[in-house]
Amino acid sequence: MHKLIFTLLLLIAQQSIQAQVTLYQTPEGKLLTQRQLDSIRLDLEKKVTPLKMKVQLNTAPLSTRKDTTFLSFSLKAIPANLASATSPKEQWIGKKLPPFTLLNLEGQEVTEVIGHGKVMLINTWFTSCAPCIAEMPELNRIKAQYQDQDIVFVAMAPEKADKIQLFLQKHPYTFTHLQAAQSYIESNFGTTYPKSILVGKDGTIQFIEGALVSLDGNDPGVIQQKEKKYVIHSQKLTDAINRELDK
Repeated sequence: MHKLIFTLLLLIAQQSIQAQVTLYQTPEGKLLTQRQLDSIRLDLEKKVTPLKMKVQLNTAPLSTRKDTTFLSFSLKAIPANLASATSPKEQWIGKKLPPFTLLNLEGQEVTEVIGHGKVMLINTWFTSCAPCIAEMPELNRIKAQYQDQDIVFVAMAPEKADKIQLFLQKHPYTFTHLQAAQSYIESNFGTTYPKSILVGKDGTIQFIEGALVSLDGNDPGVIQQKEKKYVIHSQKLTDAINRELDK
């Protein structure tokens, strides 16, 4: 009995220091771990490789509970020569920001012209994304730091205005908010949230980064949020902002 209790306590302790866990939900509602999904994907790769095809993974956010993010997913075979165009963020560096026409929370159209001749930081997020929420205080701090400089701060979310506005009542987030942006975000920058995309004064993408925080209970630079500890690592982003403002 004591051994069982000790084992349970050990498991709980291990769970408490783990980073964000991602589970993938099948259309039937079954949940897969990253390892299980990778195994399925590898099996498919073996079947389609002789046909000069690659397996492309597409995901979409469902929800986040505690330290677990739930994503829906699909796997499809695409020609191998197209696969490289779907991957690394570095492929966007130096390319023009794709044009967009989206609605702000008041229902007014906003286009990429909002950042014309200025540096623009775009953050992609959604309301039940724990890392998105955790990095908001840091993003607010960065915006305040550069408030008198030639830079625009834009937040794009897949949800509609009513859900975003309800969320903002509890979680201050001082960027200019654009709603119903899922198609634009995911067709251009993939389905992983959050992302920070820095656009230079010439309209080209200069820097892309994922979450600005990570879970770590042992780092002295942690911030505390809802019983979870996050490490801030935004220095690369602020360095990139400074470089673009100095140009």
